[in-house]
This record gives sequence, structure tokens and C-alpha cells, in this order.
Amino acid sequence: MTSSISTVSRAGALAPEPNDARALAPHKRRPASGPAFVLPHFTCFACADTGIVSNFDGAINEFIADYDVLPSGEIMPGSDPAIICCCMSAYPNNGRGGYRDSSGPRSVETAAGPRTIGCDLNQDAIASIHRQRRQKALAGVQATAEQARRLQASRDAVAGLLKPVREEI
Repeated sequence: MTSSISTVSRAGALAPEPNDARALAPHKRRPASGPAFVLPHFTCFACADTGIVSNFDGAINEFIADYDVLPSGEIMPGSDPAIICCCMSAYPNNGRGGYRDSSGPRSVETAAGPRTIGCDLNQDAIASIHRQRRQKALAGVQATAEQARRLQASRDAVAGLLKPVREEI
């Protein structure tokens, strides 16, 4: 006769079996083993579909040399106004605000008068940043895929040299 032991939660309900991955909460599930070959799913790699181009890799400094650089030469992110992208993510959609309208970056009314919420960078510069970041993302996926191929080839080579281990009953 076989019996199954189930645990009871504090609420009195039966808790899922510990080996049942489908019943576990998403933050408790383990990721699939092996490398993942997933490209970022951005439409715009320049702003990562946020509408604001960040300078995490120094790409903006190629076009505006002193962007986020203090007069002392120290780099301080956020010290200059945000660069508003020219992709569709920067425009209002689905009831969300947006950073841009047909005339450029939007303005907000303040006590001192209208102020723009960011600044423009020409479309060629944004397109160049987009292409550069997309190439880096593709290079990362290609490197991961090549590493996985080499790992699988080494496993196949080892499997061909060694006899399989026999399971004892």
C-alpha cells in the first residue's frame, strides 16, 4: 500500500508537493538549465522602449561630449536634461503621457513659466545609438550560442570516450 504525505499550510489547505514545479509560485521556480538565446525584445534599442535615451555606455558622449559631465570633469549621471528619443515610445499612447509631441519635447507649466522636460538629439544620432546597441546585443547572443556549442561538443566528445554508467536496481 502506498501513501502520499502532503503538507498542510497555515490556512488549513493542502500545500502543493515540493517537486511539482507547476504549482510553485513564479519566484520559487528554477530557471531552465543551460544558456538562454533570447534577444532583448525592444523595438528601439536606443531608449529600450522607455522614450528616454540613457547614457549607460557613453554612447551619447560621442555626439555631445560634455553630456552628464560636470565642469570639473567628473561624470555625474542625471546632471543634464534627459535626451528624448524620437521613436514611438516617446509619444503619448494608450492613455499614457509621453515625452514628445509633434513640435518636439513636451513642455510643462511651472511657476517660472513653461519648461521643456528634456532635450533633442538629431534622428541620425539616435539611429546610430540604436544600431550600435543592437549590434552589441546580437554579439552577446552569438557569444552565448558559441559557448553553448563548444560545451555540447565537449560533452559529446566525453560521452564517446566514456562508457555509460549502469544503474543498479
